[in-house]
Amino acid sequence: MNTPHINRLTNHVASSTHLVELLSHALRAVLIIVLSIAGAVLIDAGYALPGAGLLLLDLAIIAAAVWALRPLLRSMLRGQSDIRTAALYIEKRLDIKDNQLINAIDLASQNDPHTSASLRAEAIEQAEATAKDIAPDSIIDRRPVKEAFKPAAAVVVGLLIIYLLIPSIFHAVIPRLVLPLADLPPFTLVKFDVRIDPEPVYLGKPATIRANLSAPGELGPAHIVFVDDDVKSQPLPMYRTFAPDQTVQQEDTTYHYALRLERVETPRRFYITTQRGRSKLYTLTPDTSPLIERATITYDYPDYTNWPDAHYRLTSTGIRALTGSSITLHIESNTTLAGGSLELTSSTPTSNQTYQLTPDPNDPRIAAVTFPLQYSGEFKLALTGADNKPGVDTLQGKLTALPDRPPKIDILEPDRQAVVPEGWPIDATFVAGDDIAINQTTLHLGVNDQPTQPIDLELAFEKSSHTVARSAYTIQPHLFNARAGDTLKYYASAQDNHPDAPQSTESPVHAIHIITMQQYMDLARTQYRIDDLAAEYEVILDRLGDLEAQRDELLHELAELQNQLNAGEALTDEQQQAMQQLQQALTDYAEQSSELAEELNQRTDQSSLYEFEENYKQMLEQLADDLESQQQLAQALNDALEHLNSDSSQSRQSQMQELADEFALMSEPFSEETRQQTEYTQAELEKLRHADDLMQQGERIRRVALAQDELAVRLSSLAESNPLSPQDQARADKLAQEQAELRDELEDAAQALREAAEDASEALPRMSRGALDIADRIDNLGIVSTQSAAEKAATAGNGPLAHQAAREAADQLDSLLTDVDQAQMQASSDLDGCFNLPRQNMQSLLQQMAAGQRAPGSGLQGGSGYGMAGNMARLSMIGPQMPGQPNSDSESRRARNNARRAQGRSIDSDLDPDQYAEVINAEPSTIDNLQAVQLQTLPTQYREQAEAYFKRIAEEN
Repeated sequence: MNTPHINRLTNHVASSTHLVELLSHALRAVLIIVLSIAGAVLIDAGYALPGAGLLLLDLAIIAAAVWALRPLLRSMLRGQSDIRTAALYIEKRLDIKDNQLINAIDLASQNDPHTSASLRAEAIEQAEATAKDIAPDSIIDRRPVKEAFKPAAAVVVGLLIIYLLIPSIFHAVIPRLVLPLADLPPFTLVKFDVRIDPEPVYLGKPATIRANLSAPGELGPAHIVFVDDDVKSQPLPMYRTFAPDQTVQQEDTTYHYALRLERVETPRRFYITTQRGRSKLYTLTPDTSPLIERATITYDYPDYTNWPDAHYRLTSTGIRALTGSSITLHIESNTTLAGGSLELTSSTPTSNQTYQLTPDPNDPRIAAVTFPLQYSGEFKLALTGADNKPGVDTLQGKLTALPDRPPKIDILEPDRQAVVPEGWPIDATFVAGDDIAINQTTLHLGVNDQPTQPIDLELAFEKSSHTVARSAYTIQPHLFNARAGDTLKYYASAQDNHPDAPQSTESPVHAIHIITMQQYMDLARTQYRIDDLAAEYEVILDRLGDLEAQRDELLHELAELQNQLNAGEALTDEQQQAMQQLQQALTDYAEQSSELAEELNQRTDQSSLYEFEENYKQMLEQLADDLESQQQLAQALNDALEHLNSDSSQSRQSQMQELADEFALMSEPFSEETRQQTEYTQAELEKLRHADDLMQQGERIRRVALAQDELAVRLSSLAESNPLSPQDQARADKLAQEQAELRDELEDAAQALREAAEDASEALPRMSRGALDIADRIDNLGIVSTQSAAEKAATAGNGPLAHQAAREAADQLDSLLTDVDQAQMQASSDLDGCFNLPRQNMQSLLQQMAAGQRAPGSGLQGGSGYGMAGNMARLSMIGPQMPGQPNSDSESRRARNNARRAQGRSIDSDLDPDQYAEVINAEPSTIDNLQAVQLQTLPTQYREQAEAYFKRIAEEN
């Protein structure tokens, strides 16, 4: 019989009760398992168990889980109850007393013929009606699930809260429980922040392990333990470092530690341990990409250079070598190399080449490449590691192929333009240089416009190098039939040792102008003036004054020593020391006297430029003789004192006394008579100096007058043009500039003449008055204003007015020339008797001084030979030694140089007097600003030739 409602009800109840049973058992199992895991976590977190302890905890958790899951497994295996059991559960839950549901189930399942069918159907029908009205969910007892859920949920929620608060406990312990033998770090309150510096770390390079540890309270030291091949090393202490603002430790702060590894050759595993815990395991893996650690270069130069191979470290300058050199690059890397490539590029793509690097079989970390240097460009080198990893960096730079440069040659002396008296030899010095080697030098020499003759020079190389060679040759003008008025023209050539085609070069052409001795003397006067002579004499007087002071001090000390000896007492140690100091003072006095006497004798041996110098040199000769006597007597006194040290007998004392008396009586050259003579000489030289200064300024005015006349002539070509064409205006602007320079020079010369006249008014009254009259006439005539008008007119393009003003200024200046000559000649009356010379000799002296003023030296820029100082050629003098030239008195030279600097003259201050001959001087004495002039006192037969040659010199330079 069919019972659908009863079946539905019983099946639903059976499955629901089984589910409740499973849930309750599962929740109880979860509670037990979670509690066991939590307990294990807390135990390991608190005690940091070793691997064995972790295994025991794992076994305990497993045992608890098995025990907790056993009821659940049984229930699952048993399955849900049958319908009778379910019906009994329903009747019990609903308190059904008559077993209505069970009976209906039994009656429905039986087919007993002895049972009334109607009764069975009625009972089943009643039970069906009852089952139909029963809600299945209201029957289920869910209290076991709720009773199991509450503690399980409480434990899970509590554990979740703990996890959220302290997740690090679970992160640390759970992996340890899962892998108890993996040596994972236990739980610690220390936070580890570990990094490797630099990143990445390349093989063979240093690395620093840095650890930033955070922990509450004091942490203490930290160590690193390396785990290589599962073998732990001894803990290595890390060095404590501090942040810039971290000086005092505070709660929950950060501690900084570091450990430097000098070379990282293999992967390293490590962890950091402290007294309060350790970190996880870290791995330091080096990058095996090759690096360029060192690059050296070897230059194998061409054979003809004879240079040894050169080895250098490659720098930012790149590769620079002589073209044709063989270049070898050696590259050292941090790892084993498989090779590499070198790319050479230039401006011509077809010349680009690539070379492969070859590793060294003995050391595969080194590779080399060799190539010929043929052109300039750039290079780029890259490496490849043994595992075919490309290099991290590349080496690149400039590639410079230096050509074999041609040689250079220079003529050191004499200067490019030189004058020499007829028949005088000229010592020439040449220097040649080349980047490889000098093979030959040749002198090419000729007279005037005749063809030059080659003369091979002997080479003297400096040190062991053949790159610089000096040569010397003495030119004998008479061997080339050169006479006064001729010009020796010469140049030098040098050749290098290039094997294919030797390269050569030539020096500029030099010229030596042969002049007469009188011309040479006139030129010398332009270099050695009266003020130089006065300065020389002042130095002599200063040195004589120093010697006189030393002599007075010696006489005082000799008197004290004699008094001590006369007392008959033995000399004390202090007195013995004083006597030794006296001996040294006598030696110094003798040496200085001898030195000054020698210099005075050398001065008297020099040629005289002026007539009064003969008297002047006679006085110097007498001073030298007196100084030699002083030196001899001082030396004798010194010898006597030396003997007195070893023998203080009466005879020795008497000898010393006689020498001391003689020394005191010998007053020359310090006597009153000599002093008067030196003062007289100084005063006479001062007179001559004043006269020379006045004539010098007068000569400046003369040159302005000559240049002004020439300028007026040149402006005459513009007198018919108004307005001027652009080409003429450009020329007028240039002439206006020259007119301005002439005006400035005239103003300066007039002012200098006035100042010189005022300085000389006491010594030379008549000559000074004449000079002042000339200066006043320049102002009264308005010459400067007229010159300014000419300048302005030329600038404005008014040619007629410019020429008119320039001509007027020239005529006014021309009227002054006679006055200038008369003022210079008036000096003969002022200087009459100077240096005891008669009037006719004084006139000759003034002519000599004036000739020195008009000889080549200075002037203003004009159209045909006048020039501003420094604009014209440099000329050197070669010939007999003159005052002021090398080998003269050094102090006098220094005084003269200072005087020349004060007047703006150029000097040759770099010459060493010790390297020149005593009388004959073949070295240049420099004259600047050579002009084309007519030399005074020039012999008639040579005057035209000399004038032509000096003019040509000016034009060429």
